[in-house]
Amino acid sequence: MELDALLDCLRDLHWLLPADRYVFIVEAADEVLPDDVDTQQLLFRTLLQAGRRWSFTRRFDGLDLSRLVIVMSCAPASVPDLRERLRLCWDETVPS
Repeated sequence: MELDALLDCLRDLHWLLPADRYVFIVEAADEVLPDDVDTQQLLFRTLLQAGRRWSFTRRFDGLDLSRLVIVMSCAPASVPDLRERLRLCWDETVPS
């Protein structure tokens, strides 16, 4: 999986039409790389890094918005496990 290329692509979204924010949707996120947990975590960290790169922007009305929103959907039964995997990824990536 070309995660470096994905990160480069998500870091520079100016090649798309200009927008206040971009939304990246991962459908069936619980099924992404199910047999390769290390690469799955690397993918999640890559998405987190891209989201942090775009960080937040303050609009004129004072509302803070993330400029890159990443949405991960999954089957309801998979939510607790996916939430835990994402939490672990967050803990490993974001300094406390």
